[in-house]
Amino acid sequence: MQDEVYYAIPSYLRSDKQETVDYLRSVGIPKERIYVFVQTEDDYSKYKAAHGDKCEIIYREADSVPKARNNILRFFKKEKNILMMDD
Repeated sequence: MQDEVYYAIPSYLRSDKQETVDYLRSVGIPKERIYVFVQTEDDYSKYKAAHGDKCEIIYREADSVPKARNNILRFFKKEKNILMMDD
């Protein structure tokens, strides 16, 4: 089932604290299955520079965690198995 799961992490102002990404990579989850969703363009640049080689970074504007989580659901749609995790 691991091959069918996408790991989605909403994050904000924590480009220097992505232990979840590091953990997922350490247990063999490929970059193509790990997504960090950020809420600002500035965060996008910082996360891309710090973690772009370990996960996919997606920018979708939001001003709260619920909106960020809804962005994740909209991004993946219904055909994907998503596991949302905290950073």
